[in-house]
Amino acid sequence: MVAARARLVEAVLLNDAERRVNGYDAVQAERIRLLSAAASARVAASRKLGAPSLDPVVAKLLADAVALRREAARVAGVADTEESANTDLAYYDALPRRELLDVIESLRRAEKAGRDAVEHRSVAYIRGARFGRTAALAVIAAWLIVTLVSWWRAPPNVAGRRSLVIQGVAHTPEQFVDGVRETLTPAWIVGDAPSVAIDLAGPYAIDSVRMYNREDGSYDTSLPIDLETSLDGVKWKLQERRRDHFTVWKVPLHGERARYVRVRSETRQLALNEIEVYGRFSR
Repeated sequence: MVAARARLVEAVLLNDAERRVNGYDAVQAERIRLLSAAASARVAASRKLGAPSLDPVVAKLLADAVALRREAARVAGVADTEESANTDLAYYDALPRRELLDVIESLRRAEKAGRDAVEHRSVAYIRGARFGRTAALAVIAAWLIVTLVSWWRAPPNVAGRRSLVIQGVAHTPEQFVDGVRETLTPAWIVGDAPSVAIDLAGPYAIDSVRMYNREDGSYDTSLPIDLETSLDGVKWKLQERRRDHFTVWKVPLHGERARYVRVRSETRQLALNEIEVYGRFSR
């Protein structure tokens, strides 16, 4: 809602800008462009002068920019009742530093007000800006639609809080499927070829399985690790074997039908932070 409102306000402002520019004749438009460019150049130069000793020069540059903006306003026929800034460099040299800083801030505000009062962009530039904003909005809208559709179509994690079949002696095995991917104390199982099998309580078409490695420093103690699937819990199919270090191990299964997903270590310890199984129920 906020973004849409901002776009609407921007569209109104661009339309107003084009209307104002169309009111200039060619001589006016060129004169306003030159004056505005000169003012912008002085403002840009003032921002590059950071030494305190150059503050009087900064003030003089800004005063010149204000004067150029006022002249552009005069050419554009915009009423201007503000007093002209003092363009005498010696005047700013004589000011105490605290007062000079206040004057510089005041000049920056006056320059911005003058910049906003006169439309110095060309019609082509304004129309290009409008087209660019519209195109950007269309791209954002398309990205949101694609993202939402992808999110809606993506299979959910069906391993959460499922029953587990443990082979070995387990420590907090419920952590394998508790939904917490990052923890300094992983779930682990010790024994000969320790394993954990997730019972999905029915056949699922499995899109992928993700395993999140432990983060307590003993990253590779479980390697190599086998990922296996089964429909009946008796006959197992090896899907992939991991021998090298990982933080997140994602195994695509492309709709493989299974009720059980088993992770098994070929060492005497299996330790992981989390196991996620993404899929949909399949009769």
